[in-house]
Amino acid sequence: MGLVERFSELLGLGERETGIGKPTRIVLISLLPFLHILACLIVELGQLTSGWMYISFADFPASVFAVAISYNWNHPFVLFGTIGTLWWLTLSVEAAYLFERISRWRNRGAGPA
Repeated sequence: MGLVERFSELLGLGERETGIGKPTRIVLISLLPFLHILACLIVELGQLTSGWMYISFADFPASVFAVAISYNWNHPFVLFGTIGTLWWLTLSVEAAYLFERISRWRNRGAGPA
């Protein structure tokens, strides 16, 4: 199952047997990417050049790619904001998918009481 199918399933666009409600799911999936883009905005608007180092630590696997691109293009807000936010969105979707799988696995044997 691809990322698009997982994302649409987690947003409640398909049939679901277990799990949390659609509004809660959307909030949980979008919370970390929102916090990341907010941190990037604070660093950019506050002109905190050392703040990009801390954001790169938080985005570690994805920040390697952003740092590699930044040698040719010096716009850290666009690079870290885009790549890091997509990284956190991917992590959130995968965590929600894992939660759904575990929830279904635990409820698989449970019948009506």
